[in-house]
Amino acid sequence: MKNARRMFAFISALALAFSYNAPSFVAIAEDTVDLKDSVGQQTEDVSEPTTEENDLELNVVIPDNWTNNFDEWTVDVSTDATLYYKTSETPLANHMWGTYSDSDAKLWNDGTAFEDGEGYIKFWAVRKQDDQDEVVDCQALTYKYDTTIPDAFSVEKIRIDDKTFDIKSSSSISDNLSSNLEIYYVLDNSELTKKSEIEAVGNRISLNDNNGEYGFNLHGEPSMIDHEVVFYVIDEAGNIQHTSIVIKDTSKPYLSVSGIDTDENKWSNTLNWLVTSIPTENVSIYYKTSDKNEFDWGAYESASVWNSEWDSEALADVIPENHHYVHFWAAYDNDSDHEVAEETFHYNFDKTKPTEFAVNMSDPFWPQPGNFWWSQRSFSTDATFYENGSGIESVTYKIGNGGEQYIAYTESNGGYKFEININNDENLANNALTFIVRDKAKNEQTFVIDAVNSSKPIIKEASVVYSDNKEELEKATSKHSLIFGDERSKTYPYSNAVYANNNDYIKLEVDDASLNSIIVNVNGKQQSLGVRNQQETERNGIIVYSDKSNYRYKNCYIPVSKLNGLNKQGVNTISFVIKSHNNTKSEEAYLLDSKDNHCDIFYDPKDQDDSTVSFSATPQYVDADGKKYYGGSSFSEEIAITIKDDKGLKNYTCTVIGPDGKIVEKFPPNDLSSGTLTTEPIEVDNEEIVDGETVITTSSVDISYNVPIDRKEHIIEINSDKYQANGCYTLKVQATDLAGNITDENNGTFEFYVDTDAPTVIEDRYTYTPSILKYFTFGIFGNDSVSLSVKVEDNESGCGFSDETDEKVKLKWGEEEYKVSSSSSNGQTREFVFDTLPVNASGTAYFIIEDALGNKSNYYLTIIDGVVSTNESSSTLLQLENVKPSAEIILPENNQHIVNGEIWYPSAFNYEVVASDKDSGLNNVSLNVKDSNNNAVYDQYSHTEDGVVVENQTIKFASPETKTKYTDEVRYNYNIDSEGHYLLISDSQDNAGNYASENTELSLKNKREKVVHIDTKNPEITEFRFESKGENGSDIEYSTYGYYFKEDTIVRVYVKDEDVSSGINYVTLYRRETGSQEPISMTVYASGTENWNSQEGYAEFKIEKGFKGQIWAIVVDNVASSNYLNDNYKHTSGLRYANGTIVEDAELHANVSSIKIEESSTVSPSNVYQENDTNIVFYNQDVPLIITVEDSFSGISEIEWSIANDNKQGIITVNENGDIQTTGDEAIIINESIVRDSNLVTSLQFMVTVTSDTNDNLVSVNLTDNANNKAEAATTKSYNVDKTAPAISSALTSNAAYYNGDQVVTITIDERNFRSKDVHFTLNGDEVEVTSWENDQNNANVHIGKYTISKDGVYSYNISYTDMAGNHSQNASTTSFVVDQTPPVLKTNFNEFKTSNKEHYFGVSQIDKNIVITITEHNFDPSLAHVEIKRKNPGETHDKTGMEIVSRGTWSTDEKDKDKHTFTIPFSNKKEDGKYDTYDGIYVVSVTPFDMASNSTPSQESVIFEIDFTNPVISQRNGKSVSDTDKAYTNLEIFTDNTGVDDGFIPSVAMNDKNLDRIEYALTVYTPEYTSGKEIGTIAPSTSKNGDITQIVETGTENKMKEAVFALPEFKKDGIYSFDLTAVDKAGNKSVLCRNTSVLMMNSDVLAYITESKKADNVKDSTGWYSLQKDEKTPISKRPDDFKDLKITVFAPTDSKTNIVLRDQNGKTDDTGLNADNSEDMYAVGVYSYTLPGQFFIDNYPEGTNKDIYLRAENTYKGETSNISLAWIRIDALAPSCKVPSDLKKGKAFIKNSKTYTITDISESLNPDECKVYDNGVLMTNFTYSEADKSLSYTLDKGRHNLSFVLVDEAGNSYTVQEVSFIQVGLFYCLWFRILLGFIIAALVGVSIWLFKKKKSHT
Repeated sequence: MKNARRMFAFISALALAFSYNAPSFVAIAEDTVDLKDSVGQQTEDVSEPTTEENDLELNVVIPDNWTNNFDEWTVDVSTDATLYYKTSETPLANHMWGTYSDSDAKLWNDGTAFEDGEGYIKFWAVRKQDDQDEVVDCQALTYKYDTTIPDAFSVEKIRIDDKTFDIKSSSSISDNLSSNLEIYYVLDNSELTKKSEIEAVGNRISLNDNNGEYGFNLHGEPSMIDHEVVFYVIDEAGNIQHTSIVIKDTSKPYLSVSGIDTDENKWSNTLNWLVTSIPTENVSIYYKTSDKNEFDWGAYESASVWNSEWDSEALADVIPENHHYVHFWAAYDNDSDHEVAEETFHYNFDKTKPTEFAVNMSDPFWPQPGNFWWSQRSFSTDATFYENGSGIESVTYKIGNGGEQYIAYTESNGGYKFEININNDENLANNALTFIVRDKAKNEQTFVIDAVNSSKPIIKEASVVYSDNKEELEKATSKHSLIFGDERSKTYPYSNAVYANNNDYIKLEVDDASLNSIIVNVNGKQQSLGVRNQQETERNGIIVYSDKSNYRYKNCYIPVSKLNGLNKQGVNTISFVIKSHNNTKSEEAYLLDSKDNHCDIFYDPKDQDDSTVSFSATPQYVDADGKKYYGGSSFSEEIAITIKDDKGLKNYTCTVIGPDGKIVEKFPPNDLSSGTLTTEPIEVDNEEIVDGETVITTSSVDISYNVPIDRKEHIIEINSDKYQANGCYTLKVQATDLAGNITDENNGTFEFYVDTDAPTVIEDRYTYTPSILKYFTFGIFGNDSVSLSVKVEDNESGCGFSDETDEKVKLKWGEEEYKVSSSSSNGQTREFVFDTLPVNASGTAYFIIEDALGNKSNYYLTIIDGVVSTNESSSTLLQLENVKPSAEIILPENNQHIVNGEIWYPSAFNYEVVASDKDSGLNNVSLNVKDSNNNAVYDQYSHTEDGVVVENQTIKFASPETKTKYTDEVRYNYNIDSEGHYLLISDSQDNAGNYASENTELSLKNKREKVVHIDTKNPEITEFRFESKGENGSDIEYSTYGYYFKEDTIVRVYVKDEDVSSGINYVTLYRRETGSQEPISMTVYASGTENWNSQEGYAEFKIEKGFKGQIWAIVVDNVASSNYLNDNYKHTSGLRYANGTIVEDAELHANVSSIKIEESSTVSPSNVYQENDTNIVFYNQDVPLIITVEDSFSGISEIEWSIANDNKQGIITVNENGDIQTTGDEAIIINESIVRDSNLVTSLQFMVTVTSDTNDNLVSVNLTDNANNKAEAATTKSYNVDKTAPAISSALTSNAAYYNGDQVVTITIDERNFRSKDVHFTLNGDEVEVTSWENDQNNANVHIGKYTISKDGVYSYNISYTDMAGNHSQNASTTSFVVDQTPPVLKTNFNEFKTSNKEHYFGVSQIDKNIVITITEHNFDPSLAHVEIKRKNPGETHDKTGMEIVSRGTWSTDEKDKDKHTFTIPFSNKKEDGKYDTYDGIYVVSVTPFDMASNSTPSQESVIFEIDFTNPVISQRNGKSVSDTDKAYTNLEIFTDNTGVDDGFIPSVAMNDKNLDRIEYALTVYTPEYTSGKEIGTIAPSTSKNGDITQIVETGTENKMKEAVFALPEFKKDGIYSFDLTAVDKAGNKSVLCRNTSVLMMNSDVLAYITESKKADNVKDSTGWYSLQKDEKTPISKRPDDFKDLKITVFAPTDSKTNIVLRDQNGKTDDTGLNADNSEDMYAVGVYSYTLPGQFFIDNYPEGTNKDIYLRAENTYKGETSNISLAWIRIDALAPSCKVPSDLKKGKAFIKNSKTYTITDISESLNPDECKVYDNGVLMTNFTYSEADKSLSYTLDKGRHNLSFVLVDEAGNSYTVQEVSFIQVGLFYCLWFRILLGFIIAALVGVSIWLFKKKKSHT
């Protein structure tokens, strides 16, 4: 066996030697790998042993494919030998492999440690023989070994729809080595480990290449669902990677939704939805709503969860109302794999009732003038009600339990209103009336009016309330009345009143079903406040709250400020009456006190005199802003408070709020509302019997009563015990007066401050300039003079500073004290500056601070920068000095090189820095290393916290632990280990900030700074360049070739020494011929050459023809060792090798290259068709080609190929490593065909495919070898491919089923390889030949044939075709068709719809008129008759604009003549009850008949005409819509102040119709009339007249309704208006006669007048009303005997009761008992005349009467009473009263020369012309009377006076103040003065006598 192997090796060697002709190639082959086994195996054996005894054998066989184990490898060696191996990624020459003993050789050990890869391997077998190693090796072989599985990958499921899906790779599928991946998938089996197992059960998938990224997309199968799909990826070596995905069932659950009405026109007020899913378990339902059908409803996670337990009530709480869409989801819980079921529904939901509304009821009226047997009431909504949901469906009413009746309603400002008249009969009087507003969802809102005969309204209670919040009036507190004064007091009369301000309300608790208005009587004057609706209520400021449990009960809140006629700052008498919608009124109600006595209102609106507060205080200190300060260690001061109110105080509070916002002390409110007790003397008359006669005497008694408190004093004590906190205190005083007015905040606030703290330094900091100070744990240091400043502030509310404080503020430093240089203030802050502190001073420093109040503190400088402290233990040293420290750099001399005069080091070195300071001590030592550009590259400092080691001790200059200065010398060791140019700069700094570098002496600077260089990098060979080719070179000698030349060439070696370079010294070049052992060298030095500078350049040498071998070189720099080999090649490039070189010419290329193009054997004969005539071959599928290319000498460099018609081309290239690359489309390299020679490829095959569906498709191939040889012409071959089936289409002249002429069949065939003889045309089952063919002018492949059918009949055909490549077309055919050429016959009655007028109208008289159309045709189709009925709404213009086609009418066929067809169009339909359904409108009818073969008859068209069977109707009354009912055409309406009449209102009636022509009317008016003022003239009706209303207006753009309006010419005067109307339209239709009567009574509830009223200059001569009142507001006081007869006329309903009454201020009413003198009926209203005689007043009002009464006319109609006040009468038969001055007494004396007496509190207005003053019996006229002040004054001159007064009121009643005598005015006239003067004179006389006697006694 061994000999056989040797023989095989020997034969193989011979075959290799003789297979090539060129010896040079054989020589090269000796150093290259031999790849030659055609079966894919590599074999290597040893040569013949030198002796027979040497039997060491080595046999290696390695497969050419990838493997992942050694099962296919053969590595046989003798059993006693050891096996070694080496690997290489690139081919190596044999001598470059080295030997087994090299360090990179490894033991084989059966490949246990063999690494994955692709490359070359060489084996050695070694055996010990006589202590010698016996070695056998083999040639290097290629290997491909890969045990690494492909890269991990992932897959994902892609949903297509609910039932289909794809699985695709979600990451790239790749492999690091062998690649050529295959991928399979299996189900539920992830345990397969072998490729054969996977291939047996798996399904292979194609991989897609996307720009080098591989992946797949697999269509999912139903069998995969609920299974694990496992994907296996297998590389070429058989390594397997797998991943899997579980395909879950993703089908969605079934969603069932029922109960939702999706009809957009239907509404619901309840929700009975049923929403379920199948299955129900583990499935949740979600929902979301929107007001529109969303394009994207989003994900169900953002929706709400549906609760299947929800009932309709629960649903109503979660489902929004109105027009909405709801979207449902059904989703499996916690399962994102399943699809989600979704559905959307529309719904209309409205659970909200229409808004509340109120209905007003009018007084009864008579709808037919002159008919008083029955009356009606009008019910209307003045306020708008709203329906914001489904919309109004109906408005109805019902009486009692009767059925509902519909009411017409109108839209108004976005809401709705209605009005209706209802018979005022017994049914209405005795039953509740319910109004119902119902929306389209059946929600109802109701309003109920009690039976007309229901109880009167009631005011249950009236009170005054107050509340701080208008919205919470229901919680408001009632105010109680206060009693002050005494009835007997002339100083303070008795009052019982509730004190109220302009923020209070009067609360009325009422019981009434339909409240209309509130009548308020203020001081005798009435005011009516409407509360009929919200607008009136808001306008009057009234707030009404209804009891939800009983709508009758209401609380009405009337703002006091809204009442007219209130006396401000005074007492007011007020009463209340409420009135219902039915005009019934309550009894008069009053305010009551706690004992149910009537009480008044004292109205005191807020003014400047209410609840005022003032303060009085003397603070200790007041600053410039006026702030008041108290302070000191102990202080006590008072603040006096004065509280006042002009009408009396209720209470007050005093509160002191501290700086923290908390209350320091508070004095609770003192109740002052009861006032203070006061005593007043009054005179009373006493009756005594003296001598049998009654004698009246006067005596003085004291009475006691309470009066309001108008002033109050309060003292607050401010002392240091209670006011300890510093800051601002606020004293707030709030007073409340009796009316509830409170103190204004700015009036009741007093601020003061307390300051007992010393000032502080802001943030405990100070500043200094310049910024030279340095702070250490052992002190503060500086090297220059500095200025210090400190900002000081008092506490936020402190007293601050003043200029005087500057003298108190100082800086203490050491033993010296420094004063403030300057200061400045900013509010509470003041800055103090100490300028220019001296150098060379030292010591502890601190600030002494004191504020304006003498508060004092010390602040010490600390070791923290800019920080001071009040703690003396924190103080530190402050020192200033300016002596410089020292610094020096010491370099090593060892290994130092001087290059061009500069210091160079070839490697790292160490050096020292030395520094010291003897004064303030070292702070730090620095070293700065800079590069040649002066950029800092290295910095190091001896930081204060790091310290330095000196004599084995760590010295820390200024760390937090250091307490003293460091003044000794320090040394630092440094090193530089990086290449570069360096400038070393040392420096030191002391604690005062002085630097050594500040000393500029040159010798010292040279010590501090050094320049050094370090060059640590080796020079490089950057490139070997062979002419235009080059490479960087290799550290290992090449065994391959890389350069090819035909002539001599120059080689350049490029070198460089980068970065910091000491310069290149020389380059040595080596070359060695193949087979030679010794190289030839040449050295080129850098100096003196021009090819480089000091750092880079190149050296040149020449390579001659015929050279074959290797080249290498080395470069050395200037600092290399002289023996760099022993220095490990430092500062050299080392040896660098270039690739091998070879030369070849074109002649040789022609002999060793070839190209062959052949079809693949996979082409099936069934797809190949050969034309016998021309032998042209056609293919009907793609044609794959195998192309073989060979160059056996220099190898293949490039292959160019192209397929012309495919527009495909590509290039196959072989690079210098023998790697094959392709560019372009579809070229597939056949790996098994590749033949290699070292790094050369000499032969290969590739496959391309011809795919273009064209003829004469040219395939072209050309070759270029490595020596750039290329053939002049490419190798070519042509192909014909036809893959497209012929396309056949056919067409007839017309596409319809019926024809009326000859038909031509046009056949179109789209085919490139066409022959007409292959076309088969069959007509009615018989094949016929188509002889007429032509080509399409635009497309030569399209062939058109024609066949003509000329005879009538029924036809069908079929066409088929097969092309020259065997492609079959689809057949073309058609169904049967018919020929017909006879047109239809037409007849109409259109002429019957044309009249003699311009426009044509047809009314009710022609209601049975129809359109009739008749068509005679055998092939009849109604849809082809083209009867067109156009219509538009009635009332529009008679043209075709806007007409729309409508569908109406029916076809009928004649029983005898089946070809006769009639179409009838009716315009009305008579029903069983005899009534008609009508189809009003404007019409035009046309007919254009065709038969089924498109034969036609000329069209006919009618004129435009209008059908109008509708009568005009009433549409509006008074601008409000009314329904077309019988009741609507008769109307009586009465307008009063209760019903109200808007400004400009005039009664009107509108009639409408879409063709309205006119309104005919008749008018009668009856009105009373005032000629001027209250003067009344004659009362007579105006004349009636007839006429027509022809002004027509269009009322709407949609319905085009025409409307005419009749309005009264005037409706301003009270009176009666009657008018009858009839509307007529253009068709002659007439409306029902409309009769209307309107009564206007706006000035009163009853039309009543005082006749014969006339005003005269002399009031006494005035008549009627003018004899009773001066003006509207002022009555004339009259005595009962001063009245004349009064004439009164009253208008009222004829069956009502009319009375003339008198009503006093207390609400008492007396009937005068008058009867009408005569009465007259007119238009359902009576005219009543009364006379009130003057004697009536004399008989009913005796002397002493003093009262105001009101003359009224009352009318009672059906239990309801209305009234009108005719006049205000003041009856005065009582003398006035007054208050007499207390000092008007007998014998009174006054020193001054005049005295004025004032009579006050005069009870009524006086007539000053009749009043008298008697002075000493003389009548005086120079008195002063003030009606406003109710006073009369008279002034006495000096002298004695007897004085009396006579007061006469306007009615002539008088009161006399009895004469008072002996009043003395002036000093001389005073009796006491005279008596005193007498005493003085007597005393003087006595003294004179005494002195005279004494003097005489002495003498």
